[in-house]
Amino acid sequence: MRMIVILELGVLALLASYLCGRSYLRHREAWRQRREDMARKRAFKEDWQPTVLDVASISPQIEKLRHDYLSAAHSRARPTGYRSRLIASVRTTILRLPYFKDLGAANLSSSEQETQKRPA
Repeated sequence: MRMIVILELGVLALLASYLCGRSYLRHREAWRQRREDMARKRAFKEDWQPTVLDVASISPQIEKLRHDYLSAAHSRARPTGYRSRLIASVRTTILRLPYFKDLGAANLSSSEQETQKRPA
């Protein structure tokens, strides 16, 4: 019996060391990736040359917006069938919830029982 306990503890130690090693390797890769990202950001900041925004090209649009903001708010029309697709998407999402899956299965089984009770 003692040999079995020693064997089980050995297997447990082996699995624990394997999990620790995998975790270390995964985190080491993440740290390496983070260091590379930081080096890339540093290089970008060093090479970046700031530019001035040319507002002359957009100033007529801003003036138009200031005088008639409602036309700009309603200028983008929704695609055809937007609301019906939105409602269908919401319906599909709700029907995928576990409560409604179970409810559908219960209704299906009760309707199957009713059809079996009725003579054909």
